Amino acid sequence: MNALVMFLPQEMLVLLIAAGGLALIVGAQKLGTGLLVTALALAVLPAFLAPLFANAPGSLLTIVLVGMLIAMLLSGLRWLSNGLIGKRATDSMVGNLASDLVKAVVVGSFRLMGKGFVLLGRLMAALWRA
Repeated sequence: MNALVMFLPQEMLVLLIAAGGLALIVGAQKLGTGLLVTALALAVLPAFLAPLFANAPGSLLTIVLVGMLIAMLLSGLRWLSNGLIGKRATDSMVGNLASDLVKAVVVGSFRLMGKGFVLLGRLMAALWRA
């Protein structure tokens, strides 16, 4: 639902602000605050992001779009995993995967630095495995 709000036309901002204010009045503070922040973001962000993306090279935009696609895929996998194995098991799985990623980056950085650091990289890999 939150992603669909971003496709609202600019004319709906007034109604979004009114709905946020009404939600705050009736006591739904989390919903009201979310609606107001979304309305503010929809009003302000295009003024800053449009010139930034207009002047950016195509390769940078491709990298950003691929990163967003990967983030959406990982988010979908987490949602699917929440439904299949539960929230706590999913949190544990994500933590283990993040730990493996950090290990790979640290060990890989030492292996890529040059011949002098290969021994240090292998030592760190052995320490991580232990």
